[in-house]
Amino acid sequence: MIEFFPMLESESRPSLRELPYCPGNAVRQCVGTIICTLLVLVWGATSNGLAQTRTKTWQGIPLDEPFSISVSGIQLRIPAGYIWPDPAARHRITERPALTFQFWMPDRRWPEVAPYSYSGFQPPEAGRPTPPRGSYIVNVIFLRAVKLDDPQYVSPAKQFQNVVSLAGITSYSFEREAFGLIRFWQHNRPADQPEHVLDYRTIDGTDPLGLFWCTHPRLSTGHPNCQGEVYLMPEELAVRLQFPRNALSDWHAIVRSVRELVASWRQAAQTP
Repeated sequence: MIEFFPMLESESRPSLRELPYCPGNAVRQCVGTIICTLLVLVWGATSNGLAQTRTKTWQGIPLDEPFSISVSGIQLRIPAGYIWPDPAARHRITERPALTFQFWMPDRRWPEVAPYSYSGFQPPEAGRPTPPRGSYIVNVIFLRAVKLDDPQYVSPAKQFQNVVSLAGITSYSFEREAFGLIRFWQHNRPADQPEHVLDYRTIDGTDPLGLFWCTHPRLSTGHPNCQGEVYLMPEELAVRLQFPRNALSDWHAIVRSVRELVASWRQAAQTP
């Protein structure tokens, strides 16, 4: 969804109706005036709103204004652009069981469009050029603090075991990909039961733990994507994230970005 913003009214400028009329015997005298007037119109359109980057949420909160969030006891101080908070959350610590946020890869900046106001992973932003190839938004569906041995938590490793233990499926095939994940699929899958997703897991004994599933290339969909369940062991954080399918090879950089963003927010919360 493309968002439109009103023009600023800080300067008056002529309308098309104000273009001078040139009688047949005075074209030379006023053609210069017409050109200058048109230049003013173009300048006004590009300098009074249409080319400005967005600096506030739809509720008027500056995107760089920090908000204090506590996620399961972890104190974070997060710029509003990542979370688009309610103004009522100002000047206090908001307790949340989990955190949702979005960011651009690869530069990790906040989006300048409201969450869920767009489809896909490259929304247009006012005042910015078309997103270049290789840039995209990552949606962190949730991030929460949890112990790996918490009996209520189904870790990526447990989810994998659940998948490969389904009744009636006797064996799986495995293939290590160049980008550091292992793809797995049902061995000798019946032809009348084609795959709808491609499944991947991280390598045993590595950090982070992760399980990913992606839209199958044969399916026709507007925004093919991958989702992942990841566990960050040193931080004891469970994360579910979503990103475009063609960015799967960036999965490690995406997880590292999540880690470093959270670390920076924790550090900001500790700074007076």
